Amino acid sequence: MLEVIFAASLLAIVFMVLLSLLPSSLFALRKGEHRAQALALAMGVLQECRSGPFSRLQSDGVYTPLSGPPFGPLLQRHMPVSADGMQYEVELQIANPGAGLPRNLLALARVRVRWNEPRGGPQLLERSLEIARQQR
Repeated sequence: MLEVIFAASLLAIVFMVLLSLLPSSLFALRKGEHRAQALALAMGVLQECRSGPFSRLQSDGVYTPLSGPPFGPLLQRHMPVSADGMQYEVELQIANPGAGLPRNLLALARVRVRWNEPRGGPQLLERSLEIARQQR
């Protein structure tokens, strides 16, 4: 009889430990989904900068979805709709060689995506696109 009580107690302790891991694993999963969404957003904006006319990349500045053409509408098109209501802030920075870049760079596009995790605080994801002159 004592063995059964001991085994049941041990099983209950193991079961409680496993159940306590469930909330933290769900939080990590949600955090990973948010990061993947932010990465897809940043890469989509950079892909559209890459495929658009080079003349758009000649204007230095920092752009948000509220900015006017040419980058405001581009950023608005890429704003994700998250199933859990997560809000992302997107910023696109364009710099040209006169902005202290190396001489072989023609333009630099940098996307910053910010969001607030409920239990993780402010998050930042940054990706860049460098357009360089090739030596022939």
